[in-house]
Amino acid sequence: MFKKEKENKEKILKRIDELLKSKSELKSSEEEILLDYRERIEKSKNLEFELVHFRNALLPLVISSQLSQEVLSFYKELRAERKVAWGEGSSLLTGISQFPQKRK
Repeated sequence: MFKKEKENKEKILKRIDELLKSKSELKSSEEEILLDYRERIEKSKNLEFELVHFRNALLPLVISSQLSQEVLSFYKELRAERKVAWGEGSSLLTGISQFPQKRK
């Protein structure tokens, strides 16, 4: 694993740990996804592969505005990193470049 990729992996795992520690704000579906992908990312030798699946696991919650603000912010960071790395614009999967407002 390259040094930059290892640093990125550590940064992502640290951010997931921070989100998991703020359990009071997490919904059970978010916590389940975060726990699952924390383990998968930690064990994986292919970070990008796991990140694609991680983003895809969160996507239904993003579209239905069911993510907490903290996890939504993290999702946006992951999407932004991918766009910078690959030079992409809006999401090809959803066709949206902005997320719907969370209903209260």
